[in-house]
Amino acid sequence: MVRSADRPNRFWGLDDTWQWLEQANLDRGAVVNLDWASPGAGGQIPFGTALHWILSDRAVLYTSLNFTLDHGVVVVSTDTDLSKHRLPVVYNIRDLIDIATATQPKASRQDAIDELKSLIMDTIARDSWDENGGNVGSLSEMGDVLVITQTLASQRQILELLTTL
Repeated sequence: MVRSADRPNRFWGLDDTWQWLEQANLDRGAVVNLDWASPGAGGQIPFGTALHWILSDRAVLYTSLNFTLDHGVVVVSTDTDLSKHRLPVVYNIRDLIDIATATQPKASRQDAIDELKSLIMDTIARDSWDENGGNVGSLSEMGDVLVITQTLASQRQILELLTTL
């Protein structure tokens, strides 16, 4: 459990998948204390950022750990185990395709869609995609939408990429 410093009686559940964590040489009895500032205080960082920093600290852990959310519960485990936590998301790409075809008159709609698909699969979790030999992510198109099945962390990166474009 993680306790909020600004609300001592508030806890967040951490779903621990011990078989994976023990393989990462993480002691079940290890104590991890997190303390972050209350909203509006200087030095405040998002909980997800703090947890990412803690879990990626190679000086503390022998293997890479990561986290995802599953119905409001933080699941901490190895990347291998977390790759099982995938979800499909539908992205409307009509505006991106319209802009691409308007700025590149020789490009067809299909060319623009193929270029966008390649950008996503070459930029986000490259080795995880079915088309790149992985077994986590898949991407298919249906008209002006992309249906992408990927981990929550990758979905966040995809959304950030598409928003940036």
